[in-house]
Amino acid sequence: MLVISWWYARRVPIAPVIMSWHESWQEARTLLTLGISFMGAALASTATAYAILTLLIRKFGLAEVGIYQAAYSLSGVLVGFVLGAMGADYYPRLTAVAGDNASVYRMVNEQSQIAILLALPGLAAMMIFAPLVIHLFYASSFAAAVPILRWCILGILGRVLSWPLGFVMLAKGKGKLFLITEVFACVLHLVGVFVFIHLWGLKGAGIAFMALYVIYTALMVLVMRMLVGATWTRHTLDMTLIASTVMALLMLNCTFNNYLIVAWPINLSILAAVTFLCLKQLAKKSDIGLQALLTRVGMK
Repeated sequence: MLVISWWYARRVPIAPVIMSWHESWQEARTLLTLGISFMGAALASTATAYAILTLLIRKFGLAEVGIYQAAYSLSGVLVGFVLGAMGADYYPRLTAVAGDNASVYRMVNEQSQIAILLALPGLAAMMIFAPLVIHLFYASSFAAAVPILRWCILGILGRVLSWPLGFVMLAKGKGKLFLITEVFACVLHLVGVFVFIHLWGLKGAGIAFMALYVIYTALMVLVMRMLVGATWTRHTLDMTLIASTVMALLMLNCTFNNYLIVAWPINLSILAAVTFLCLKQLAKKSDIGLQALLTRVGMK
């Protein structure tokens, strides 16, 4: 890759730039600071994941750790494209306007709204069809992963809400603040797992993940207010409350309603309404008709 890149890049005429070591250091210092912060955050995340698995193995055994890993891995599959798009498209655009707080404020809210609209139908479907998803991907012995998966899905909603806010630190070059918040989140997650598995068993690991992102989202709101001076608009806040309420209702209905003849119509009605409204809002925001959008996604 290096050779091929060099072969084509050398054809592009570039005027030579003479810089002193001091000038080079001034230009590179921000990148180095962010790079060290990224590395530190990644190391903390990896160490935390290792520590959590160690706790679970010592508490429950290897088989139960497999159940937890199955649920944790599946919970983030459907929103991976949303979060991936944030890194590939949203972050560079946010960095370009990082010096203008009004533009940052507008862009964060736009991205938060789009993320909710894209992720909510998938999360709702995953919540409802969790037993089927586990059965399709794993053996019947993994049925115990269903409640853990549902708690993790609630946590994934928090991840969707917090990521657009978290990118503000990176766009503004606040590498140290980013590292501090990530380490805090890792410690909080580890402590939560340690406490909750003693209270609720293996399911407590999923509850700890959900609790982590409730606190982490609140932290990101405070960080953005500190850096930008404002956070969510009223519309974004309303969408956040609606999404949280929908997921909470589905969680309660799936967990405590044992009358399937009643539970399934409720679940499917909520899913249909959420999907329709999200597609309608996406069509409105993208300036295309609802019928055209439905045709694009294969629903009509």
